[in-house]
Amino acid sequence: MPTNFDHDAKLATRGQRVRITDFGGVEPASWNNVGVVRGITLDRVLTSMNQKGIQKYRILVDFGDGEIASVLPCILKSV
Repeated sequence: MPTNFDHDAKLATRGQRVRITDFGGVEPASWNNVGVVRGITLDRVLTSMNQKGIQKYRILVDFGDGEIASVLPCILKSV
């Protein structure tokens, strides 16, 4: 089944370094740092809502602030 990170599968690789793309400035300040991918998790709500049969995942990212962020792959880029 297709996923929402098929266009850049590297984003779902543990240890991958990532940055947030321009997100409008509403994200926490720590998200301006380079983050490290810690894993992925299926977003069951978004998966059930989409009408294209695409499994929607969130990427779990450590931005170094003591919390693990859960973000959609479309706002991430590899560094």
